[in-house]
Amino acid sequence: MTRFQIEAQKYIKSVISCLYLCAGGFLRKKHRPLLKTISDHFDLSAGPKPLVPKITIGDLLGNDISLKLTEVDAIEGNVVECELLVIAALVNQAEPSVCFEIGTFDGRTALNIAMNQPADGQLFTLDLLRSEINTTQLSLDKAEIRYIDKPASGTRFAGHQLAKKITQLYGDSATFDFSRFHKSVDFMFVDGSHSYEYAMSDSLAAIKMVHPNTGIILWHDYDSPYWPGVTQAMNELYLSDPEFSGLRHIQNTSLCILAKRL
Repeated sequence: MTRFQIEAQKYIKSVISCLYLCAGGFLRKKHRPLLKTISDHFDLSAGPKPLVPKITIGDLLGNDISLKLTEVDAIEGNVVECELLVIAALVNQAEPSVCFEIGTFDGRTALNIAMNQPADGQLFTLDLLRSEINTTQLSLDKAEIRYIDKPASGTRFAGHQLAKKITQLYGDSATFDFSRFHKSVDFMFVDGSHSYEYAMSDSLAAIKMVHPNTGIILWHDYDSPYWPGVTQAMNELYLSDPEFSGLRHIQNTSLCILAKRL
């Protein structure tokens, strides 16, 4: 086959694939990142532009990475596998004694954080009860209701041997009393409601909870086409609040990080 024939074949397959994607292929989760790639390439995004500076995974973690993973396969609503790897590696490297997560969902991230903590580490994870969906202090993003409306939180760590390290908390993060955790958390993961109001509220709560000089805060779903509220909130905090001036967007992920060591 000549070079021209190879390129022509690739072109035809690409056109067919694009037609399939636009005709309904985007409804399948595994194809959705392609929409973002196309949107970014042609600068078609209707949401807020990401303004937080980027950092590579290599610059963040170095070349020698250690971690443990479990429950690797993701379902809709989970962090993707690459993001789970970054989270687990960060925890393994930082060795945080006290971790706090806003947004338990099925407990996959919580379980992997606990697995990479020191043996005597503690993890607290906060989730909204399905019975409180209509009584929240701030507005929820309607698209996230299905992730809240579930029979139970933390099903992936329920009954696991590491569950003894995990304390499940319930409540609305906008009204929850975080005061007993102020300046005591080593690693914070913010992945609760994705509305602008909650992203702001949870971020301001997180900055009070972590150790001022050593704490790490990680956010999920920055620069996501599905959750513009998170991007808007993180952009605003980065540009206007000195406490968030060190914020960085981890390249090739939807994670943002704030750590004094960066």
